[in-house]
Formats: sequence, C-alpha cells, structure tokens
Amino acid sequence: MLHLHFPNPSAFWCLFIPVARAVPWVIHWHSDVVPSGIDRRLRLFYQGYKPFEQSCLRRSKSVICTSRPYLEASLPLKPWVSKCGVVPLGLNPERFFDSEDERVPPRGCEWPEGGLRVLAVGRLTYYKGFEFLIRAAQAVENISVQIVGGGGLEERLKREIAL
Repeated sequence: MLHLHFPNPSAFWCLFIPVARAVPWVIHWHSDVVPSGIDRRLRLFYQGYKPFEQSCLRRSKSVICTSRPYLEASLPLKPWVSKCGVVPLGLNPERFFDSEDERVPPRGCEWPEGGLRVLAVGRLTYYKGFEFLIRAAQAVENISVQIVGGGGLEERLKREIAL
C-alpha cells in the first residue's frame, strides 16, 4: 500500500513508476489547490497540476478527508466521493496520559485557565491564513492562541501579534 499526501506535486511521480503503480494507493487529502488572490500564478499552475491530481485520484483505492463538510465542498473530490472516507483532525488527550499527574504541559506551553484555547500548527505561509487567526483573536475576549511552526511569514506574524 502506498500512502500519498496531497497537495504534493512530487507524488505525481508515482503515476510513472511501475513499482508504485503495482500497489494500491491511499491518498490523504489535506487541501484543495485553490486560486490565490495573493499569488495569481497559482491559477495558471493549477491548469497543469489538475490532470495529474485527477489521475492520482482516479488511480487511488481510497481517499482520506479531514471532515464531512470539507469533503462535500471540495470540487476536485466531487467525482471521487464514493471512495472517500473521513478521519477528523485532532487528538484525544485521554490516549496520551496514564494519570492526572502527567497532564502538566511542557514549559512554555502553559494555557491560562478558562476561555477558548486555539492551537494552530503549520508552515507559516500565506495560504495557511495565520494572519486572519491573529486578527480574529485580537477581537475576541478570553482567548489564548498558540501558533507553532516556521516559515517565510514568521517575522511578519510576530509583528502582527505585537500590535
């Protein structure tokens, strides 16, 4: 079994490698490639990307999506809904601790008591939308946000947080 993560142009090589084509594929679908108002080249890029994306989806045995609403809204997945299943993102903390004593977070990751807690993990790039999370959190009372990741927008996001 070959487990591919999308979007991932390097996964397209599997279409041309005989040993890869000889085994069943499962695609873990993280995101549609969508046109960007920030980088207009993505719209042009997608025209070349889409045939390979759809060939991989056609070839796959199954596709894992992260939520039912996402699956229902995804245009690239529409033809393949019958082979899609949902595995939600998130963790059940009960699976990671043997006792209440072990529920102490690592230093630097403490959360204030009460209120909404938001943990956002990902590469700090424009299409992840961290700047929108930061602005929204600044407009809400009693919220704690921790962003984990690195990338080209790190300094810009730090300035946005400091405002």
